Amino acid sequence: MKKLSELYPGCGYSDIDIFDIKINSKEVRPGDIFVCTMGVSADRHDFIEEAILNGASAIVVSKDVLYDIPTIKVKNTNIELPLLAARLYDHPEKKLRFIATTGTNGKTTVASMIQTLLGNDRCGYLGTNGMICSKFEEAILNTTPDSDRLYKYFQRFVDSGCQFLSMETSSEAFYRNRLDHLEFEIGIVTNITEDHLNIHKTIDNYVSCKKSYLLK
Repeated sequence: MKKLSELYPGCGYSDIDIFDIKINSKEVRPGDIFVCTMGVSADRHDFIEEAILNGASAIVVSKDVLYDIPTIKVKNTNIELPLLAARLYDHPEKKLRFIATTGTNGKTTVASMIQTLLGNDRCGYLGTNGMICSKFEEAILNTTPDSDRLYKYFQRFVDSGCQFLSMETSSEAFYRNRLDHLEFEIGIVTNITEDHLNIHKTIDNYVSCKKSYLLK
């Protein structure tokens, strides 16, 4: 838990407690901060009222809105989300060494093999099969979750004693800014086919998206 003023110094709200981050208005609970990210077909600014009804303590927006609730305006909510999550969870991404596996096919097999080789007591796995280490094994919603969940999961791995995290990193996660501030020690590309051009439009865009993150 942090004060809103710790997350956004100078915001003028000194006594607001923030316990969690949500981008799904239906999942908002009292004490959450609701971030109005832009999805593939959804603008989450359209769900602010539902988030407030569910108890949101504050909202993060990129548009001019007028609600009787603490409001933080940023330039781009998708880019802001991982930054906010890192602050709320005290930067767990700095306490793990990341190994990223990307590609159209084979991510699950390769990422799982890496965890097996390093040992699940010191290496976590995050991907299609869920999040796994020696202390827990749980299902997750996406191959590479949105940042509101992702950084919470990172902290779980840190708390469980993991030093490494073998991740499946989807092209959509790169494209949607979920992995913007992670430093990968190793990046593995299994293959690239034309399966995900609904997002990237051209094969050149697809390849460039992966390279821009794994080679940074």
